[in-house]
Amino acid sequence: FEIEEVGQQSGGEVSADWVQMDLPESSSADNTVLVALAKNTSLAPRIDTLSRGGLKLRGGCPNSVAFFHAYSTTAKLEPGEVTLLMHVGTENTDIAIQQDGKLLFARNVSGGGRLFTDAIMQQFGSGYDRAEKMKAQKADVTPKSTAKYDDSLSEKVSNAVLGVTGQFVSMVHSSVMFCKAQTKMKELDVDRVVLAGGGANLTGFRDYLETNLGMPVVT
Repeated sequence: FEIEEVGQQSGGEVSADWVQMDLPESSSADNTVLVALAKNTSLAPRIDTLSRGGLKLRGGCPNSVAFFHAYSTTAKLEPGEVTLLMHVGTENTDIAIQQDGKLLFARNVSGGGRLFTDAIMQQFGSGYDRAEKMKAQKADVTPKSTAKYDDSLSEKVSNAVLGVTGQFVSMVHSSVMFCKAQTKMKELDVDRVVLAGGGANLTGFRDYLETNLGMPVVT
């Protein structure tokens, strides 16, 4: 029903799948289902690119779920540790929460590294390419108490992007809230955040999250 409803709301055909989550028995007597949806208008160009390269598509996987699989099969998992995985792409941020190698929650959130670029473009009235260069060379979102800027331009650029950096803290908080509500794991606490993606390379980003979330953040 949800797949059909979202498909109608999106104004076009969607590809979808679902799976029943393997949650701790103590969490809820209800069944929790993870639903994955993607607009066919977004999938079709990617499928065409693969076809032109002589490759055949067997299936697709949401980035958040793919990140979870990569982490759970390659990282050293600490027993009982709840880890929030956060992949910051250009346009979107993908989040997954895992415990003991089991996926508890996954979502895609609009907004990625482009948020920083847009903030610089707006502040300085510059084009995209120049703003991207300024972000890479001048932006630093290290908490103000420990930040050291190379020059006045670096400080101005950093102040411009600091205004949107808090949105990623909100993404973490809202994801944990949604996870607790959907899994009925009301006592769930995240122990650590694992960062990935090009958007997470912003200078000081890890320190900013660690300070504002009050938990370890690693890359």
